[in-house]
Amino acid sequence: MARGFAKGDRVAAEAKWIELAGALNAIGPPIKDVAGWEKVWCDWKANIRKKIAQNKAEVRATGGGPYCQQPLTAMEEDVAKLCGLFEMVEGVGAVAYGAPTTIIEEEVAEEKAEEIATEEEEPSRKRRRTAAAVDLRSLCVAQVQEMKLINSTIVQSISKKWKVFAQEDLHLKKEHFQKNGNS
Repeated sequence: MARGFAKGDRVAAEAKWIELAGALNAIGPPIKDVAGWEKVWCDWKANIRKKIAQNKAEVRATGGGPYCQQPLTAMEEDVAKLCGLFEMVEGVGAVAYGAPTTIIEEEVAEEKAEEIATEEEEPSRKRRRTAAAVDLRSLCVAQVQEMKLINSTIVQSISKKWKVFAQEDLHLKKEHFQKNGNS
């Protein structure tokens, strides 16, 4: 869903977008429909991908001008990891900055241990998973964990900003009341 397409139940994906749009609209302006928030998400990803591509081009540049890398914010890095934007720009075979490799390595190790245990218990008629399927599953697990982390970070950030906004609004209302009440 974060990458822009839903594999499987489209109704569930649409329900998630409706839920997300409701949560974002409840926080405050801007107020958008589901299609509007989907466009915001796609535009944000595109801008992050452009930054990463520009930074890659800057690293590969031969000189003759100022060094103009655009730093990614922590939130932008999280989105890039979640959506695999680093892999899109760098390429699949290149060094990537995607999902944490420790999580993937642990999942692969668990899968291999399970396969070894079942091979000893059962005959070899069992259909084995290919290495690509194991890696894909591990990447999906890591992506879900990253999505949860990003979601909690976004919620915390928005909550903090909303509290600051509410306090500033209250302060301004008090000043306005005191100014108009005393005159």
